[in-house]
Amino acid sequence: KRLGDPWANWLTLLLPELSALRPGVEPPENVQPVEVRQNIYEALRHLLLQIAHQQRVLFFLEDAQWCDEATLGALTYLVERDFFKDHGLLVIAVRTEDCKKRLESFFRHPRLSAMAENVRLPLFNREQVAALVQFALGETPPAELVDRLQQDTGGNPLFLLETLRVLLDTAELHNWSQWSGRMP
Repeated sequence: KRLGDPWANWLTLLLPELSALRPGVEPPENVQPVEVRQNIYEALRHLLLQIAHQQRVLFFLEDAQWCDEATLGALTYLVERDFFKDHGLLVIAVRTEDCKKRLESFFRHPRLSAMAENVRLPLFNREQVAALVQFALGETPPAELVDRLQQDTGGNPLFLLETLRVLLDTAELHNWSQWSGRMP
């Protein structure tokens, strides 16, 4: 609500419902395509500055491998203007095996690489899978279950946790001692 009307007008191109929420806020008319993206990026920066006025911003981008050019362009715009350096933290989660060229280019940006820390999460080995499953169950899991989870998730910690969550939520692991050797 505190965002100035000129910036809110540009954001209606992304969020048309702003016109209904704020009377008088309307999308700009008769603008050149080249100025649209730049002004939307600047409007986004002003919006985030309003949010960061009270507290620092944690901006978490998950599954960045699927980002489009416009999203990466907006992040580049914010990085080039030191938004995250001065007002918050940018965390990007990406599956590097699915990384697209435009995302690799984004990560090579000089300002981003100067302030970034790259943390790679290795795949879990069988023993680590067994330890996590034991923690989730509260007791030692059967070897067949560990082997199957290792095979099905490839040791990816996220996939492993999500698979365990689904199996526990659906009561597939509650009676794991009677587990028949087949996964749902």
